[in-house]
Amino acid sequence: MQEPTSSATPRVLGTETEFGIASRDPAAADPVSNSIAVIGHYPGLPAPLAIWDYENENPLLDARGFEVEGERERPNPEYNRQLNKVLANGGRLYVDGAHPEYSTPECTNPREIVAFERAGERILAQCLEQMARATGRDHCVLYKN
Repeated sequence: MQEPTSSATPRVLGTETEFGIASRDPAAADPVSNSIAVIGHYPGLPAPLAIWDYENENPLLDARGFEVEGERERPNPEYNRQLNKVLANGGRLYVDGAHPEYSTPECTNPREIVAFERAGERILAQCLEQMARATGRDHCVLYKN
């Protein structure tokens, strides 16, 4: 018996997941600062030379194409490292606006997507744990959108 063949075109898949962020402490309810702190406590190996390349995008424009008020230059490398983590699994962990976001690496099937989505959830949980240990405060909560 001959194996069935697929006429489907091979595809490259990936997802970006936004995580809502809230603080249990009203005095520490700044979502931008909290997002930067969460991403900054990524427990993975530091990659000092791996920074996000803004060559094909402009972080100074909003979704409508308008320039963000008060912003005049792209993030410098140090600030870029605070906002963006290029991960060993090929994904990206970063601050998008006022919330953490995780992008899976490129995948070739839905099973890989699920595995890398779960990895992103675990990575962000580890970031929260690391932040709580480092600061002595467990005040941030993340909600997967």
